[in-house]
Amino acid sequence: MSTQLQLMRSSRLADAAWRYQIVLDGQSAGSIRNGATVQFSTSPGEHTLQVRSLHVVNRHIGLSSPPATFTINDGEQVQFDCHAPGFAHALKQWIQCLRSDRSHWITLECITTLD
Repeated sequence: MSTQLQLMRSSRLADAAWRYQIVLDGQSAGSIRNGATVQFSTSPGEHTLQVRSLHVVNRHIGLSSPPATFTINDGEQVQFDCHAPGFAHALKQWIQCLRSDRSHWITLECITTLD
């Protein structure tokens, strides 16, 4: 049996022009555009997922999600959703990211685990 990781990117105006880099277990696993869904086969066990925006801000590359750790068993499918902040919160969150931690711009949440 195989395990599947599915990542959906909710369509948002903020960051709409930039693809997000998908980092699985510290390695680049591809990219995802606004409003798209991608799927990967993975091995069973514990994994770490992070999504990064690659545009340059204040001479530093991108903003990201916090890393998410998940465990997937043989034959399961795990689904995550990622998205930039909504329009009403984007400016406030952007300023917070510029001042300090840049790893909270993108929300990354596990939405289901299916057998």
